Amino acid sequence: MQRILVVEDDGLQSFVIARILDQAGYETIGPCLTLRQACTALELYKIDAALLDVGSGEGFAVVLADHLSETGIPVAFIDGYSTRGLLPKHRSRPYLATPWSDRNLLAILHGILPAVNRDRLAS
Repeated sequence: MQRILVVEDDGLQSFVIARILDQAGYETIGPCLTLRQACTALELYKIDAALLDVGSGEGFAVVLADHLSETGIPVAFIDGYSTRGLLPKHRSRPYLATPWSDRNLLAILHGILPAVNRDRLAS
């Protein structure tokens, strides 16, 4: 089962994301509310991809995205704001603006996961 790190500080949003991922056959790691929680999750689990809320906490999601990218873990951003709030180097990353649907969330995840793991979303 693939593990998806979720960094989201909104309780309802994190519940909905976890439900969608669980129903699609993924294991949700998190939601992480702080950089410390996210780092602990990265120490404890092999993460296959990450969904990061740009506005979480004190803006640490962007720093975390840099770290994850350096280690080869694919990242997508989820947020209620536009990509203008992102640093230019992150604006080309997959980005899902709220409101979104289950299908949109899974499609963005499908887009960042390695091709060998995509067949579960095609069915």
